[in-house]
Amino acid sequence: MEQTRQILSKILLSIGYLIVLLFIFEFYGEFSAHAEGIFYTLGIPWRYAALTAFISFILSYKLADKMTKPMKYGLIAFFGGIGLFIAFYIVVLIGMSGVLSNLFG
Repeated sequence: MEQTRQILSKILLSIGYLIVLLFIFEFYGEFSAHAEGIFYTLGIPWRYAALTAFISFILSYKLADKMTKPMKYGLIAFFGGIGLFIAFYIVVLIGMSGVLSNLFG
């Protein structure tokens, strides 16, 4: 039973890391003129992928009954990626509203 829990924990951790990797590709798509964001291309709202990654990391933690270094780094990458994603869209929203041009123009 313990062996099965460890294997499921590693599988869930891998799913979480794959989704974090998709967020990196999403950022590449946002900044590159040659590629579109992966979530936009697949037709997946990014909030569903973020929720899936978060649930994967939490379930992996619950199954392993301890916080391992890969789990810790995965959660840090997840929250850092979500933070950057939200910050990027806030900057875009402010830029599109003309607030920056009124302040510095």
